[in-house]
Amino acid sequence: MHYPLDASDQLGATVRRVADSLVHPGGKETKGLTSGMVAALFGLVEDVPVARAMVETAKLFDPRQRPKAAAALAKSLTVPIAASKVAEWTDPPRLPFSGTPTTKRKPQGIWENIETGVPGLRQRVKKAPYQH
Repeated sequence: MHYPLDASDQLGATVRRVADSLVHPGGKETKGLTSGMVAALFGLVEDVPVARAMVETAKLFDPRQRPKAAAALAKSLTVPIAASKVAEWTDPPRLPFSGTPTTKRKPQGIWENIETGVPGLRQRVKKAPYQH
């Protein structure tokens, strides 16, 4: 769920995170403010239900994004959102008191992506590499 008063904080955080990120791993050049603002704009557009459907459909036609988009679509069609949220809430954080509500998972393929939404099966999916 989104809290409207939190939107400005989230927008600013996205601009800063993207602007400060590196163009090439190991390089020194950052993406800059313009890239940050574009990423924040796309984030806002994706919150509109009709626009989100168009963005997700477009990802199915991009060969680089197709596997992940197809897995997300399969999960959304087979696992109710309430079950998916329960699966996230019952997956303990990687580090206690880290502020991270759940352990991040890195599903490989459609079936593992579906498992991330099923309470009890989520823990079978490999953990994502830790990033601080």
